[in-house]
Amino acid sequence: MHTEKKDNKRLRATYEQAMKVKSAIPHPLIMGVIHECGGKMHMQERDWESASKCLFDAFKNYDEAGNQKRIQCLKYLILGKMLSLEDANIFEAPEVKPYKQDPEITAMNDLMMAYQRNEIKNFEQILKQNQKKIMEVPSSPPPPSSSPPSFSLPFNSPLFPSAPPPPRLPPSF
Repeated sequence: MHTEKKDNKRLRATYEQAMKVKSAIPHPLIMGVIHECGGKMHMQERDWESASKCLFDAFKNYDEAGNQKRIQCLKYLILGKMLSLEDANIFEAPEVKPYKQDPEITAMNDLMMAYQRNEIKNFEQILKQNQKKIMEVPSSPPPPSSSPPSFSLPFNSPLFPSAPPPPRLPPSF
C-alpha cells in the first residue's frame, strides 16, 4: 500500500518492522513481497547495493514459492546492477542460472551487457526491439470496489432465502 502511494517514510517504517518479526516461519511468498518492497524503496533512495540484496532475496523467495513475480524481481535486479555501475554478473549465482535463457531476462541481460560495454547504439537497438519484454510490468489487481460484493445465500429463512422451511413439530409437543 505504501509502495503504491509512494509514501517512502511509512514504507521504510513498515519494512523495518516486518524485517524484525522473528516469531514465526513466514511463507516465502510473504517474504518475497516484503523484500521486493524493500528493494524498490532502496532503488528510489538510490541505494543500489541494498536494493540488489533485497531484490535478490525477493527473487529467491518468489522462486521458492513458485511465483512468477520472480521474473519481475530479476528485471529490477538487473536494472539495479546497471545503475550501480557494477560489473558483477548476476547470472553466476546458481539460483539465477536457470532463468538466463528466459525471453524476458535474455533481453534484459543483452541490455545490461551493451550498457557495461558502453555500446550506446546497441543498447538503444536492444531497448527498441525488446521494449515490451523489458518495460512490461505485470498488471496490478483492480482496486477494491466501494460497494460490497453481491452474492446469494443457499438457505431459506429471513437470512437465507432459498432453503426449505424447517420441519414442523407435531401438536403434542
